[in-house]
Amino acid sequence: MAIGHGLYKYITTEHILGLYLLAYSIGFPTQTQYIERRMTQELMGTGSVVQSNSLCAVNKTSPEYHLMEQVQQKTSMWMLYITGCTAFFALVSINSWGSLSDKCGRYIPFAVPGVGLMAANVLNVLVIRFELSLWLMVVANSIQGVFGDLTLFVVGCAGYISDVTVKGSFERTVRYVLIDTIGISASGVCQLATGYLIKGFGFEAPYLSSFGVMAVCALLIVFSVPDRRITPAEHSNQQAPPNTLNIFKNINQLFRQNKFRGWLLAGYVLIIALFMMVLSSLPGIVVLYTTGEPFCMDPVQEGYFLAAFLALQSAGTVIGGTILTKYISKFWILHIASALAMVFYIVTAFAKGYTMLYAGKYMY
Repeated sequence: MAIGHGLYKYITTEHILGLYLLAYSIGFPTQTQYIERRMTQELMGTGSVVQSNSLCAVNKTSPEYHLMEQVQQKTSMWMLYITGCTAFFALVSINSWGSLSDKCGRYIPFAVPGVGLMAANVLNVLVIRFELSLWLMVVANSIQGVFGDLTLFVVGCAGYISDVTVKGSFERTVRYVLIDTIGISASGVCQLATGYLIKGFGFEAPYLSSFGVMAVCALLIVFSVPDRRITPAEHSNQQAPPNTLNIFKNINQLFRQNKFRGWLLAGYVLIIALFMMVLSSLPGIVVLYTTGEPFCMDPVQEGYFLAAFLALQSAGTVIGGTILTKYISKFWILHIASALAMVFYIVTAFAKGYTMLYAGKYMY
């Protein structure tokens, strides 16, 4: 049973998360394919255009094939810079924004990532339009990280649901599953559109579309989601720090009182951080991997592949979160999910054709 007051009982954050993911997920395939195009032009000439099907037919011993390999290597390095900067700045800033959210209201984790995403979109469009330095794309993603990136928005949605539902209730579990499912589904829908946008209107179109969707999301946040503020009583129950600096004070105090527990929690945080880095870099890696030989997908094919991948992941989330939890403990579900993810990475890495590629996707 929900414990919120008035609209808090009925209005949660699924709709705004879906819109935010629509706006957010356009960036990864667009950015990867644009950087790959820029690297191709730099190494193979300004008149070069990436034609996936023709690249597959290139002799592996030819100089052109070695240039293509260099294109992928340089593209992967740029994606490493982008993902690393985003994750680093998000890791540094998210605790501060989360603490401020507990003190000033849940609009903080909703509004702040949206501002960062819109600012990054503007900068990315300028890079594409005027062919500016790719380092500005790194700056754009760093801005997203400073403003909390996707992680802060998702945590804000989960925190809002936690505020208005009973601890340990089935309703809370279902709503957690629902926000994850809607987020993944929204990402899948936008993948289909992204391929056609790139093919029909160029690389600027997805970013401009993202900006527009984010503007609609901002209006819905203001007019359809009541701001949830934590009361003093709830502060005492949740032991939430009254200001940002207390987070670091509490960490220092924890290590002084119990070093073993402190390092145990630090190890846990490291595992989560590594997992989030893999998760956040996965879309860019998949795009780069499948646009190259032997798959050579064009933007439209890439959109279909990513949409199917995310649709299956969404279905798996529903099954695991609502059905399997009745028969298997959450501890073992986490281990099963991790094992299947490792199988997916291994099968995908050794895939030489579409059959094995899609088989790895189904396992995930």
